[in-house]
Amino acid sequence: MEIKQVTSPVVNKVAIVGGGIGGLATAVALRKQGIDAHVYEKARELRPVGASLGLAPNGLKSLEAVDPGIVEKLKEKGSQVSTIIAKTPTGQYSGHFGERRCKAYSVSLWEISPFFTS
Repeated sequence: MEIKQVTSPVVNKVAIVGGGIGGLATAVALRKQGIDAHVYEKARELRPVGASLGLAPNGLKSLEAVDPGIVEKLKEKGSQVSTIIAKTPTGQYSGHFGERRCKAYSVSLWEISPFFTS
């Protein structure tokens, strides 16, 4: 029986479509592995859109794994939210989360990681 070795092509350049948290985190992780990652976003400019990014403990751990030290920067630059009120798409109240259940930080990613400004 003959065993054939299969080799995969080496990927050294990646296009990421979407400049949200997932796209940016993917770009950071790929660049740390030496892969040239380019993020493409359809928005012409960065601006607040009335939304926020809430990070629970598991999300903070994930970000820390990708970029050690980033959680401290989030805490320094961000805002801690004590209560989050959830509503349905029609505006009906559906629940809330207090500080004991959720800590969220609001900050521009551009302020906390030099990766995004290079």
